[in-house]
Amino acid sequence: MYNAAAVYAYHVQRLVGISFSVDVEAFYDSKSERAERLRRHSLQSDCLAGAFIKSIWPVPGRSTHDWKELQGLIGGDEPGEERLYGKTANVRMWLKRGFATGDAASCNTWTAPSSEVA
Repeated sequence: MYNAAAVYAYHVQRLVGISFSVDVEAFYDSKSERAERLRRHSLQSDCLAGAFIKSIWPVPGRSTHDWKELQGLIGGDEPGEERLYGKTANVRMWLKRGFATGDAASCNTWTAPSSEVA
């Protein structure tokens, strides 16, 4: 379920040109700026995945328990991943936001405060 949602998120980001603006290294003034944009991109993808899951919920054969279990599995648990993809709490927050609203418009990580994309 999450894999399908992640592919949807990637597709949306490619369609609207967001991925292109993150992929091109020439757009960055510093490594820290690049890292922040990559985190914002990744967290937006998590939010869009949550919105996709909401759009198909309830899923036959899946329960609320499965949704809660998925949230527990999501996050930067490998060394270095947390800084690259965002703090585990923020990853889960964006996934939950997308699911709560079911609306891609709620996934604007680009205007979110730095604390929400750390």
